[in-house]
Amino acid sequence: MAEYLLELGLEEIPSRFIDDLSQQLAQLVNDYFKAQRLSFDSVSRYSTPRRLAVIVHGLAEKQTDHQELVKGPALRIAQNDQKQWTKAAEGFVRGQGATTDDIEIQSIKGEDYIFVNKFEAGVPAEEVIQNISQVFDKLVFPVSMTWGMEKKAFIRPLHWIVSLYDDQVIPIEYLYLTADRYTEGHRFLGERVFLSHPNAYLDTLREQYVIADVQERENTIREQIAKLANENHWIVPMDASLLEEVNNLIEWPTAFCGTFEPEFLELPPVVLTTTMKEHQRYFYVLDKATDELLPYFISVRNGNADHLENVVHGNEKVLRARLDDALFFYREDMKHSVDYFVEKLSHIKEHYQLDTLAAKQKRVIKIIEQLVRPLNLEAADVESALHAAKIYKFDLATLMVDELSELQGIIGGVYAEKFGIESSIAQAISEQYLPNQSGGALPKSIAGSVLALADKIDTLIQYFNVGIIPSGSSDPYGLRRQAIGMVEILVANQWSLNLDAMDRIIHAMDTSLTQSDLKKKIVEFIRARLEKHLQNLQVDYDIIDGVAHAHQLNPYRQIHFALKLQQLKQEQPELFQSMIEALSRVMNIAGDKEESEISIQSDLSQSNSEEILIQKVSQLQSEDSIQQWVDLVKPIKEYFEENLVNHEDETIRINRMNTMARLSKYIRQEMDPRLIIYKF
Repeated sequence: MAEYLLELGLEEIPSRFIDDLSQQLAQLVNDYFKAQRLSFDSVSRYSTPRRLAVIVHGLAEKQTDHQELVKGPALRIAQNDQKQWTKAAEGFVRGQGATTDDIEIQSIKGEDYIFVNKFEAGVPAEEVIQNISQVFDKLVFPVSMTWGMEKKAFIRPLHWIVSLYDDQVIPIEYLYLTADRYTEGHRFLGERVFLSHPNAYLDTLREQYVIADVQERENTIREQIAKLANENHWIVPMDASLLEEVNNLIEWPTAFCGTFEPEFLELPPVVLTTTMKEHQRYFYVLDKATDELLPYFISVRNGNADHLENVVHGNEKVLRARLDDALFFYREDMKHSVDYFVEKLSHIKEHYQLDTLAAKQKRVIKIIEQLVRPLNLEAADVESALHAAKIYKFDLATLMVDELSELQGIIGGVYAEKFGIESSIAQAISEQYLPNQSGGALPKSIAGSVLALADKIDTLIQYFNVGIIPSGSSDPYGLRRQAIGMVEILVANQWSLNLDAMDRIIHAMDTSLTQSDLKKKIVEFIRARLEKHLQNLQVDYDIIDGVAHAHQLNPYRQIHFALKLQQLKQEQPELFQSMIEALSRVMNIAGDKEESEISIQSDLSQSNSEEILIQKVSQLQSEDSIQQWVDLVKPIKEYFEENLVNHEDETIRINRMNTMARLSKYIRQEMDPRLIIYKF
C-alpha cells in the first residue's frame, strides 16, 4: 500500500473560498480513485491561502481486475437461419476484445440475447494517477480568473503542482505546468523545497514556516491567544467565524496584542467590536473581573515574531484611524434626536424603484395591524411593535450607519436607548433584520419578531411589485433570505399564519400588479422556501411535495404536519400506507369539485358505514392534527366496501359526491396525499 500526495500551489485564495475548495478537491480525488477501481484507506485534506492538497493513504498498487457480462444484440439478429454468426455478432464480440467462441446466450423477458464476459485487467496505480488532472476541471469556483495567455479560468493563477506516489513523481500535466516534487514554503520566510515522500509533507512544510493542517493551525492560534489572555487576565471571546477567517488568511500564525486610547471606549461596545472584527480581523478583549470591554485587541500575524513591535505599531495606527472616524460620527449623531433622523427618511430610498423609507414605515404599521388577530398578539407586544415601526429605520439616516453599514438595525437599538426610547421598543428595532441568514439568530422578543416579520412581508411585496424577482442563482437583494426568515420566525413563535390570506395586506398597498397576480407570485416564492426548510429537517421528498402543495400556505402548521407524517411513516408504516391510500382515493373521486352549497343529508344514508362517515366529516376541523386523519382510515375503508359513490339514484349520488368533496376540501388544506409514496 502506498501514499499519494497531490498539491496545487496558487496565488493567495480569498479566505472565504478555501474550505469549500479543499472539500471539493478531496471529494473529487476520492470519487476518481473509486471510479477507477483503485482502493485506498482514507483521504486527508490540507489547505493554506497558497495551496490545496490531499494525501491518499493506503493506496493500492494496481486496480482490481474487472469482469463484466456485456449484453449484445438479440439472437435473431446475431445468428442467421443457418445458425451462423452474423456481422452484427462478430462486430459486437470484436468490440469487447472477445471471439464468437466466448458468446453466451441468455433470455430476457422471453427474448434471447447474446452476451460475452468482458475481462479487464487492473493497471498499475501510476497509470491511473496519470489522468487525475481531470478532477481539476470539475472544481466549482465562486469566482475565477484567467491570466497571461491562458484561456482556462481558475480560482487564482497556478504556480506549481506536486504529484508524489510514495517517493516517485507522477508527472501529470495541467495548463502549462508539469507536476514535480518541489513545493513552496512561506512566501517571505520559506523557500522552494524538495519533498522526499508524502509522509514528509507536513514536517517539511513546517520547517519552511507553513502549517498545512487546518486544525493544527487553528489549535496554534487558540493556544497563542489563550496564552496572551492568561498573562494579562483577559477574557477573549473566540468568535468562530472570525477564527475560521483568520485561520484561512495565514500559513504561520503569531498572535500579538495591541492597544488603543481609552477615550474610544466612549463608543458603544458594538461599534468597537464590529470595527475590530469586521474591518481589522482582530479579537476584542474583556476584563476578567468586570466583563467590560478593554482598550486592547489581539491579532494574528502571518509570520514569525521578528520585528513584531513594528507590526503592533502598524496595526494600532490603522485601528486608531478607524476609531477616530467612528467617534466623530457618533458624537455628531448624538447632537440630534430620533425625530431628526426620522424626518430624513422621507428623502432616502432603499432602491430607486421603490418608495421612501418613511413610506415603508407607514406600510409596516399597517401590516402589523393586520397581523394582530391571526397571531393572537398581546396588547403590550402590539404597542411595542407599533411604536418601533414608526421609527425603526431612523438609523439609516445616521452617520454611523453610513460608515458601518453592517450595524444597521443594531445601532438603531443602541441609539434608541441613548435617546430615551423604552427598552422593549429599542430591542425590537435592534432585531428587525433577524434572522439575517438561514438558521441564524432569531428575534428574542415578540415585538421584535412581529416587526421583523412585517418588514420582510413588506420587502417582498414591494420588490415583487416592481418586477424584481429572484431567478436562478441571482438574488442581489436577498429576497430568498427574507422569505426564509419569515418561515423561521413563524415556526419559532408557533404562529399559525395563513399566508394565502395576504389579500388584505396587499390591498392596502399601492401596487401596479393586480392583487391576485402579486399574491400568487409571493405565495409560490415562499412555498419554495418552505420546501427548502423541510429539506433541511430531513423530511422525505414525497412528504415535502404532498404537504407543500396543500391549498393553504401556513408554514408553521405545514412544517408541524410534515414532521408528524414523517414520524408516522417511520414508526407505523402500515398505518401510514392505509391512511395515504384512503385519502388519495377520496381526492381522486372528488377531483377538482368544490364543496356544493347543498348540505350533506345524513337521512339519505343507505348504510351504517355511510352514516358514520358523514358524521365524521361533519366533525372535521381545519387543524394540523394527524390523528383526525388516522381516525378516518377505518370509516373510509368500510364506506367504500359497502357503498357505491356513483349511485344510480341521482339524489344519493349527489349527496355522496358532496361528502367526498367536503372531505377532500379538508384534506387539501393539509396536503395532497396523491403526491406521497405509500407503497414500500
